[in-house]
Amino acid sequence: MGMEGDGILKQQTKGTGMAVVAAVCWGLVANAGEFLVTVKGLDAVSLTSLRLIVAGGIFLLAAKVGGTEVFRIWHLSDSRRRAAADIDIEIGGVTTLR
Repeated sequence: MGMEGDGILKQQTKGTGMAVVAAVCWGLVANAGEFLVTVKGLDAVSLTSLRLIVAGGIFLLAAKVGGTEVFRIWHLSDSRRRAAADIDIEIGGVTTLR
């Protein structure tokens, strides 16, 4: 197998590993959700809000660790007002779901 074949095999292995990790996370989140609903009495809307907030935090953290300038929008004076308005709308939307 040439260098090109090795690259494809490496990508396939990486993709398979990512799919396995995603499946494990999916199962863990399903079990945690079931626990919160049945044992702790959390309703479905609150569970959805919690999942969205946690997922957003994880995505921001992953982007920051990956070197993406996640909060660069705050440094753009022109966009600062629009960004603040967007965040207000997003937070308001999540809290009004309850």
